[in-house]
Amino acid sequence: MIVKLKIEASKQDGALSADERTELHRLRRENKHLRHRKGHIKKGFSLVRQRNEIKHQFIQCHSAQLPVNRLCQMVGLSRSSYYAWVKRPALLISAEELQLYRRAKALFAASRQSLGSRELMKKLREEGFSIGRYRTKTVMRKLGGCASHSVPPIESRQTVSIAMQ
Repeated sequence: MIVKLKIEASKQDGALSADERTELHRLRRENKHLRHRKGHIKKGFSLVRQRNEIKHQFIQCHSAQLPVNRLCQMVGLSRSSYYAWVKRPALLISAEELQLYRRAKALFAASRQSLGSRELMKKLREEGFSIGRYRTKTVMRKLGGCASHSVPPIESRQTVSIAMQ
């Protein structure tokens, strides 16, 4: 309010003084910063609890609209970690690992998404892979597999119970 009055008073006199110009410049920068924070904080806030990989990808996608420094502040990362991630080469997967992933995915799909980590581990071992249960869980997580058990429809359960009587 005081700054507004000073500006209006100086407009009546003519041009702004040097102090008023610096103050006006500072306030405009602060206003721009606050507008950026207000408009985009909701987009990035849900990513705060995500893995750093997802945060880095979010920053990379939105760096054209907002400064990287602001995006890093929004998701809770340091700017140096983002730039280190950008420079880091992509992770290469060996041929054996790729074969394991493909076979695990095929077995899981063939079971209609009903294999758990123990059963998938047994099937992979039968095919010659040297794999433990926790590694199998990791592979399933990477491939997005989650075992689900199916419950028969009510009609079929009723017919089974009637037939058993």
